[in-house]
Amino acid sequence: MSARVAPTMEDARRLAEEVARNDARVGRVLVFGSVARGDAAPGSDLDLVVLLSRNLPGDAREAKLEVDGEVRRRCGFRCDLIVRTEQQWEHLISNVSASFDAAISGEATELFARASSDGAAGAPNGSVEGVALDNLDPAAAHLKSAVGEMESISRTLKSVPDEEARSVPERVAAGITTVAEERHRRYLSLLADAHLAIELAVKAVICAEGSSPWRSHDVDELIDTIKDRSARRSLDAAVSTSREPDGRMRRWRVGVYEADSAEWQASINAANAAEHVGAAVAAVKTAAGFLEERATRRDHTSAAALARLAAGSVEQAAINETSLATGAGLYTAQA
Repeated sequence: MSARVAPTMEDARRLAEEVARNDARVGRVLVFGSVARGDAAPGSDLDLVVLLSRNLPGDAREAKLEVDGEVRRRCGFRCDLIVRTEQQWEHLISNVSASFDAAISGEATELFARASSDGAAGAPNGSVEGVALDNLDPAAAHLKSAVGEMESISRTLKSVPDEEARSVPERVAAGITTVAEERHRRYLSLLADAHLAIELAVKAVICAEGSSPWRSHDVDELIDTIKDRSARRSLDAAVSTSREPDGRMRRWRVGVYEADSAEWQASINAANAAEHVGAAVAAVKTAAGFLEERATRRDHTSAAALARLAAGSVEQAAINETSLATGAGLYTAQA
């Protein structure tokens, strides 16, 4: 795979035609991302959507895996690949505005269309096997992932007393030389998990509103796009204490590899970690309440049920600077 040469539209077209020529199941191929926009650079991915014939049964899982492997084998560049059936693509771009497919459809450029393909025939009505029914499905998926991050936080918190009680030989065996180093790692882990939980919770709200949150990891930017004033105010208040002096949230999950800089080191401490965990709890609860209300109103039982589970799975623990450093008085009620 070439990281020294930027992929071009001609590379994309050649690949699309080659794959379609060798596999009659391929109905259409589109390119999106930097190649479609014309700003690809050396090391850029070649971003493709491959749509399979609507004659395939069900969600065509086996065919998708085969085509995915074949495209990647022939690509020659790093490849970001989406393989759908034509029905799935049409349903998502027409009925699930919060989906990634809808987000990229405006810039996607067709490279190949088989004569027998009727991919522009219009969106199917109702559900389509293998993809989201409506915008509440990606909202629920984001919220479920946010709860997963809260579970990771819970595991970290539950380990604090045992970590603090380690002997020197036990600590050295774990690759940690000092108590301070162990605490530093703990705080950084909590900051990263809390940031991602907040980001996912905010994205759940955005999806439930029918907008696409896929292009950003900036929590403040994402909150600003929320249309519902009450939800926007609640999420803004939830993260207010975890913002930096410049009024913005540091992107801990995205920037975890920048954490060795002096600027980042100064923020890796127990007080900041405690504030971020508290913000994550509040953000997930807010998103769960918002999604449950929307899902109940639209009789989307699975999304409503997940929202109720999410709301009950997080509870504010006795999280403060002392408890994160020593485990003293710390409890968790997170499932």
